[in-house]
Amino acid sequence: MTDLHPRLSPVAKDQIALAKFIRELLSRECNDLVVCLLPSLDLADLSLLQLLANDDDFFLGEAVAMEIEKRPSKVLLPVAAICADHRHPQISIPGLRAVRSIQRLP
Repeated sequence: MTDLHPRLSPVAKDQIALAKFIRELLSRECNDLVVCLLPSLDLADLSLLQLLANDDDFFLGEAVAMEIEKRPSKVLLPVAAICADHRHPQISIPGLRAVRSIQRLP
C-alpha cells in the first residue's frame, strides 16, 4: 500500500484558509488534527511554522521538522533550526535532519 501512496501529500489550494483553520484548531487545542493537516501546507507561512515549532506539544514541532525535511527550502532554515535546537529529542532529531536537508541544497 505504501508503494502506491505519493511521497508528498497534495498541497491545499487555499493556503490562507488552511492556515486560518490550523490557527483556530490550535486555539481549541485540537493538535492531533493540526498534525494531520500540516502536509497540506505549502510551508510559506513562516510565522505559523514558528508558532507550531515552539508549541509545548512535541508532536507539532516534530511534524513541522518532518515536513521541512521532505520539502527543504533555504527560507525554512530558521524554523528548522528552532526544531533542531529544541530540548526534546522528539523534535531535535527530525529538526537536525531538516537542517541537513536544507544544507544539502545547491
